[in-house]
Amino acid sequence: MKRLSVILLGCIMWSMMPWYQHVAAQTGNSVDISAQVGFANSYAVARLTPVVLTVTGDSVDRDVRLEWAVTADRGTVVTWYHDVTLPARSQKRIEFTTIMPGYARNIVARVRDTQGILRSTIINAEPISDQLTVVIATDTNLLAELNTAPLPNGAIPPVVRTVSPQDFPSSVDALHGIYTLFIAEPQQLTQAQQQAIRAWLHVGGRIVVAGTLADDWRDLGAIEIDASQSVAATALPAEWPTTITVPVARGINDAVALRDHEALLWQRSVGRGEVFHAVLPLDATRGWSAQTWYWQPVIEPTYPLLLSTAVYPASGIYNELLANGIMIPALTQLSPLLIFLIIVAYIVIIAPLTYIILKRRGTLDLAWVTIPVTALIVTVVLIASNWVIRGDSTLAYELVVVHQDGQSADAISTSSTAIYTPQRQRITLGNPAAATLIELNEAPMLSVAQIDATTHQADYTSDIGDINYFMAIRLTPRPLAVQHTLQQRDNTLTGSVTLTGLDLTDVVVVYETISQHVGTVASGQPVEVRIDPQNGTQFPCDEANDPNATFNIQRIYTHIAGPCGAVSALPSNRVTIYGWSDVQQDQTRVVDTPYTQQRQLTIVTLVVPTQP
Repeated sequence: MKRLSVILLGCIMWSMMPWYQHVAAQTGNSVDISAQVGFANSYAVARLTPVVLTVTGDSVDRDVRLEWAVTADRGTVVTWYHDVTLPARSQKRIEFTTIMPGYARNIVARVRDTQGILRSTIINAEPISDQLTVVIATDTNLLAELNTAPLPNGAIPPVVRTVSPQDFPSSVDALHGIYTLFIAEPQQLTQAQQQAIRAWLHVGGRIVVAGTLADDWRDLGAIEIDASQSVAATALPAEWPTTITVPVARGINDAVALRDHEALLWQRSVGRGEVFHAVLPLDATRGWSAQTWYWQPVIEPTYPLLLSTAVYPASGIYNELLANGIMIPALTQLSPLLIFLIIVAYIVIIAPLTYIILKRRGTLDLAWVTIPVTALIVTVVLIASNWVIRGDSTLAYELVVVHQDGQSADAISTSSTAIYTPQRQRITLGNPAAATLIELNEAPMLSVAQIDATTHQADYTSDIGDINYFMAIRLTPRPLAVQHTLQQRDNTLTGSVTLTGLDLTDVVVVYETISQHVGTVASGQPVEVRIDPQNGTQFPCDEANDPNATFNIQRIYTHIAGPCGAVSALPSNRVTIYGWSDVQQDQTRVVDTPYTQQRQLTIVTLVVPTQP
């Protein structure tokens, strides 16, 4: 009887626990939440990744909060949340962008109300460390053969994932992890999706289109197709199956036919990116054993993969830029060598000198007091010196990098912010609704900030001497209108360029790995350019490298383009212009803390013709 009573008492206590309510809700008519991560639940590791949370209501109207929670040794940390009103039986779809680690199962998406957690789901997505190729198509098996078929030169085949047009993201930062994007049905994409793809293309993306393009895509095309004529079999590559007829195509917009793929596949440059235009629809070669040969120029890198990124910095999305390119004066502590010399001086000079003085005065017993007091004074002086150097003011620095080209009306603006706090305090950041705010850490489980997607703010409590890094990305109107007469001939770049819209300083023009320093350029002022291996300098070897400067230009350029002697050069038909100015508009706002210093770097990429 006693045993039965204990069992009944245990059941009653178990039924009263909050988590029991959660389990009971899951087994009945309940709120539900699901998560779609990346592209077909695959994502590029350590890259910005799109996430879609879908929450479904139950029979009650609710105000709920969607949370993105990361579990680590120190517990569970909510890094993002969004408050929504969820009417009964309704469904809400929320999109956001985050940085995904190499292991996703320590992340949980959950929905809660004032009573507690209603539902949660563990993120189960596949991390991709190699190139991620995405196909936009309603046919989920389109080009799936490229996942396993070996490339002709023995290279590792790409990872191919297919998503439907309605599931493709509409923000440019969400495309960061894609290397090549196949677009089978461009007419089914929304205006926002098209704008994001175009912006991503202009700053380094690679897209593949096929056949005759609709009007709103025709300006990106590389060919015009004459379906009334066919290419003779003798003009086609030997690998091409004779059963597939190829219409005649003519290159436009300075496009060129790819070597070994004449009459089949064309390429043109758009800003920092590439457009590949196939004569036949993407499904024309389905089941053909040599399909990987056909798509090899598209899925295999033609220049360093790091350049195929739509956001800054190109070499990663952690805080190397701010750690290496921005020097925060408050972090200049007493050097370890000076501290060591002071300790040696105390041991070798001060302590023995104190002993000698006390012995001569006949008060040697006071050594038990004077030596510890002297040590205390030295310690206090060292601590006070560091405190004075460190200061008592919160410091905030912002570097805005704007990528644009000479054609697109849009630019991608990325703000990198560093916040230093000399004491423990609460920090709030705000950003425009159109910008994506990301906390930068070596791993998501190290995050300290909670990003409120409802108010577009981030809050966190900093500790003494902490530096926290954030990045905000958004699509903006291009800051500069560009006119140029640049052309290349015999490895020499000549002509003029006019930049209108901003007054720039420290302007540098880069052709391949050679640069020409222009200096200060007023808005609308033409600049004469001549770059050849004889009169140029290796970029960024000769840029300013002042270790005491707040913004170290050479380190920042190294972070963008690569170190001196190992710059990741763009193809020879591109020219890049770097120019500095004041920040035009705060992208990330630190509440109640004005920026200590801000700078804007505008990067313009031009496609220039080659003269015979």
